[in-house]
Amino acid sequence: MLCRSPKAKDAVMKLHRNVGHPQKPEFIQFMRAGRVRSEVAKEFECDVCQAKQQLKAARPAAIPKSFQPNRVVGVDLIYIPEVGGIGTFPAVSLVDWGTNIRWWKE
Repeated sequence: MLCRSPKAKDAVMKLHRNVGHPQKPEFIQFMRAGRVRSEVAKEFECDVCQAKQQLKAARPAAIPKSFQPNRVVGVDLIYIPEVGGIGTFPAVSLVDWGTNIRWWKE
């Protein structure tokens, strides 16, 4: 095994557990994305995965949605403190999720 030190083996095992015991091809792809040598993942063996073959990989992380400008807009009612801190006044806060432009109006 290329990760010969116990510390390196523990780090790879911890990573394998934290990503949900993925199958070997998925784990190799995950390690490549982190710029780790693929030989490390290819030679890695997990006792839990070998004992329980029916375990499935965790659901992959979702790619954030990208929105077109002026298609999805968030609207909030916020209360802004007045000068002097005596009271507050309501304001409408608008956020365009496509361009992340923020705007508010009293």
